[in-house]
Amino acid sequence: MELSKLDKKSFIVSTFGNPYAMESAILGLKDVLDIESQKIDGWTLVVKIKNKNDNKKREEVTKIIIGSKGYVEKDLEHINKSTSGKISPLDYPIFG
Repeated sequence: MELSKLDKKSFIVSTFGNPYAMESAILGLKDVLDIESQKIDGWTLVVKIKNKNDNKKREEVTKIIIGSKGYVEKDLEHINKSTSGKISPLDYPIFG
């Protein structure tokens, strides 16, 4: 996933307090169609919704993440722009 193509309507960035919670969310997301997910590190998961206008899919993914004790980032426009064009765990505003 490239940062230059990041569209806040098609991506959901989530953070977790522990790896077990993230794995629980990943298992729940396997049954959802038309999404891709990628672990960034042990605490951060990025989910791409293929149809960015599908609000029902966004709500379904959000419920799975929150049900697995995860946090969904709301403020994607404040993500730092990396010079390499790739997403890094330090690009997310999760530490302050």
